[in-house]
Amino acid sequence: MTANEARAHDDRPDGAGAALFAGAAALAELPLWAQVLAMARLLERAALALQDDWPQTLRVLVERAIAAMHNCAREGGGVHRLRDLIDAARIERLAEDATAPARGLLWYAIDALRAADAAQDFPVDATVTHSSLRALQALAADPRLVPLQLRVVLAGDLDLLRHACREAEVGRYAALPADVFQRLAPVHALTRVEPAPDAASWR
Repeated sequence: MTANEARAHDDRPDGAGAALFAGAAALAELPLWAQVLAMARLLERAALALQDDWPQTLRVLVERAIAAMHNCAREGGGVHRLRDLIDAARIERLAEDATAPARGLLWYAIDALRAADAAQDFPVDATVTHSSLRALQALAADPRLVPLQLRVVLAGDLDLLRHACREAEVGRYAALPADVFQRLAPVHALTRVEPAPDAASWR
């Protein structure tokens, strides 16, 4: 993070509204493992809302991914242990059916995880943010979900994470301490629109 970016981060007011207006910048300013945790929480929200429509293999894979993302965020690494999970998610991404948005979310969330781990040695910070935004875009393709809702819940998580990481003095590449997790609100299911309209006004 540059000096100008740090000042912008410090000067921005708290609140989900401020994070919503800041958009990608609010995500990019977070420590890398906090960005990963934000994606884990989005994946968990999607699972709570949509998993009844998923095949068992996808449900299990998403559960494993959420747990792995939490663990890696706590440890600040450990992605080398997840080869089977990564390979399975890569295969799942190829399915072209109604679950494609969830599969896209899963793949790009894992890609953000991999990039956060790689950033410990290489300058790929922007890839974490880019993959996280791709994850959000993938989920927004689900016709039962309102894209604005996704942006609002993500903005709320970004604000919570920003405050928690600032209080815990978490560095750009540092693992997330227990204090960060304890300051986060519980994850709730996204709201579905049923039946999905043929041409939703919000798209």
